[in-house]
Amino acid sequence: TELGLPSHNLQSCWDIIQGGHTRLVDLPSANGKHFVQLAGVGLDAQVLKETSAAFKRNFGPLSYLISAAQIASRRPPRLFIESENTAIEEGSFVLVGNGRHYGGPFPFFKHAVIDDGLLDVVAFKRLGYLEIIKYLQDVFFSSEIRLPEVEYFQTRRLRITSDQDVPVELDGELVGNCPVEFQIREKKLRVLAPLQ
Repeated sequence: TELGLPSHNLQSCWDIIQGGHTRLVDLPSANGKHFVQLAGVGLDAQVLKETSAAFKRNFGPLSYLISAAQIASRRPPRLFIESENTAIEEGSFVLVGNGRHYGGPFPFFKHAVIDDGLLDVVAFKRLGYLEIIKYLQDVFFSSEIRLPEVEYFQTRRLRITSDQDVPVELDGELVGNCPVEFQIREKKLRVLAPLQ
């Protein structure tokens, strides 16, 4: 994991807990609500919103992929994205991370460090099946993002607005709609972690 926890070895995790060693990591927030790992504005939040409990029971994790494919086939919302050094007026989907991974072992945020005082942002300018597939290729097989439709940057503050009701999720929980303002507090969350 991001903290070096042996996620498949419960005894080692228990030893780390008993050892009591802590580490300070960054604490991001969106409209004053804290999250630990990831936030999404647009597609992934819309998937959470539209995937029913019954659908999840019947199809398990596949239910999210089915919903994502259905939503990605629609006309995407238009997001206005502003940070300290970046302005994007044609965004359709944004991921904001405090660590490298999204959805398990997938390194969506190539340069993320959990204690650097920076939010890592992946902004999709146009979102269709082709862009998603190309981006996933970069996630799995490349050290850099090479798509002009996807912009990756780091910032301390981020504001996302839209003329539409675009949902926002924090660590997999829906928290409302745009507008949303992200901030990060450097090394403000104390967590148990192995010795580095």
